Amino acid sequence: MKRTIELMIEIAQDKCILMSQTDIDRLNAYGKKMEERKMKDNAIKTLVEAGATRWTKKGDRLYLNKLASKAINLELDHYKTGNVSSAYLNGEKISNAKGSRIESELKRAYIDIETWTIQGCYNPDLTEQLQEYVDKVKGA
Repeated sequence: MKRTIELMIEIAQDKCILMSQTDIDRLNAYGKKMEERKMKDNAIKTLVEAGATRWTKKGDRLYLNKLASKAINLELDHYKTGNVSSAYLNGEKISNAKGSRIESELKRAYIDIETWTIQGCYNPDLTEQLQEYVDKVKGA
C-alpha cells in the first residue's frame, strides 16, 4: 500500500500535476491507515484460525474460547459430567478447583478489537498473560 501511494505521487509529479503538501500528507495518511487495517485484518484472521470466535453485533470482539487455554498453557481434562478431572498450568499440577476457576475466567475473556485489549477477565495475572499473547500475535 505504501508503494502504491508513492507511485501515485510520482505519477502526479511526472505529469506536472500540482499537488500541495496537504494532498501529499493526506495520501500518506491514507496509505498508513490502509496498512494498519491490513495488519489488523491479518491479526484477526490469525486468531480466528487459531480458535477465536468473532462477534460483531454490539461492537467488534474476538472471544478467545480454547485459544485462551493455549495462550496461558493451561491443560484440563474433564469427566463426562464436565467437571475437571486434572489440571496443569505451565506443566505444573494445580488443584482441579483452581483449574475450574481459571477455565470459567477464560470463557468470559474477549479482545475488544477497537482497542486490542483483553476484557471480561477479572484476574489481573490472567489478563496480563492473555494481553502479552494478543500483542505478540498482533505484532507478528
